[in-house]
Amino acid sequence: MPQNGIIYRILIASPSDCVKERSSIPEIIYSWNASHSFHTGIILEPVINLKDIHLKC
Repeated sequence: MPQNGIIYRILIASPSDCVKERSSIPEIIYSWNASHSFHTGIILEPVINLKDIHLKC
């Protein structure tokens, strides 16, 4: 059933030596969404700076 909601994009940025820590953050966000998004109407969308941002040169 459709439901209105708000999507917040969460930029995940970290130094290059924090690969393991950075990769766990989206899973934590997805877990929060599974537990809270239906009741709050808020969805968090992880945006990892290396994969989701494309710069034009």
